[in-house]
Amino acid sequence: MGLGAIAALLIAGWLTRGYWMPNSWLYSRKDTAPNGVSWLEFGTTRQHVLQKLAAEGGQWSSIAKPGMAPSAWAAHTKVTLGGQKHQEFAVIYSDAATYNYGAIPGQDDGPLNPASLASTGSDTAKVVAIRWKVPRSFTEANSAVPAGAAMAELGLPHGEEKDIIANGKVFKWEWPGVQAKYLTLDGVLILEQTEEMAKVNVHGGKGNLPSMAAPSTDDSTPGEGAEVSPKDQPTDAQGEPAPEKLDEPAGNKPE
Repeated sequence: MGLGAIAALLIAGWLTRGYWMPNSWLYSRKDTAPNGVSWLEFGTTRQHVLQKLAAEGGQWSSIAKPGMAPSAWAAHTKVTLGGQKHQEFAVIYSDAATYNYGAIPGQDDGPLNPASLASTGSDTAKVVAIRWKVPRSFTEANSAVPAGAAMAELGLPHGEEKDIIANGKVFKWEWPGVQAKYLTLDGVLILEQTEEMAKVNVHGGKGNLPSMAAPSTDDSTPGEGAEVSPKDQPTDAQGEPAPEKLDEPAGNKPE
């Protein structure tokens, strides 16, 4: 009986280690930049993301409609990607496209059709930023700590700062060319390739959450369908591109 009780205590302790074991014991600091997250890598093309979503049961109803204006974030809710169920995730692609899925008629439900969401040539547009609603425990959701799932992907945070709202914190990771931040109030992780996002930002694809990458200073001319510089582009009250500036190929809405 004694050995059984000790074994039961050890098993219980191991299963609840996330509640009592220090983070420094559970996770290590990673000095090498991640290539996205385990279920979605940077550089994945728009076509491949859509095809994977469709193959894993993605529905039209899982597309998250933007608010007052088109968003640079291609957002999805309640989907499976990479074998993991996600309450919410979004990506920004390298072509600086903006999205207004609410304008797609007659696609309220049913399986995703990648061809209907991908413009011609969109197989060259690649993921450069990821926004992920990280699953978290009751303790993580009710305290200013990063979710264990985020630290399992990125390791221990490199720094932290107080959020603009009281009782919140923002945890940060920074590697050459890649940065990330985790907002404890929302349970959201934002991970981006800073050099690639800088190129997106200069063409107006900054999106509805501030990027950590400063706009690029290169003088390259935006390609067909790219947005103009943010300082020249009308915005709404939320600071997003005004709807009339959305530039989409006729007949298709990009994803």
